[in-house]
Amino acid sequence: MKNRQTLMLVETAVMVAFAYVLSLFRVVEMPQGGSVSLAMLPIFVIVSPAWWPGCCLAALSS
Repeated sequence: MKNRQTLMLVETAVMVAFAYVLSLFRVVEMPQGGSVSLAMLPIFVIVSPAWWPGCCLAALSS
C-alpha cells in the first residue's frame, strides 16, 4: 500500500515538473498578449485515469 502511494506521488511530481517545462514554451502568441502552451497536457494525463469512467458515462448518455 505504501509503495503505491509513493509511486503516485512520484508520478505526480514528475508530471508537474514536465508541465512547468512545457509552460516555458509558447505554441502561439496572440497579439493582445495571450498565448497558447502545452502545459496542461501532463495535468490531463494525471487526471484522466480517475475521470475515465465518468467521461465514458457522460459520452454514452449524450
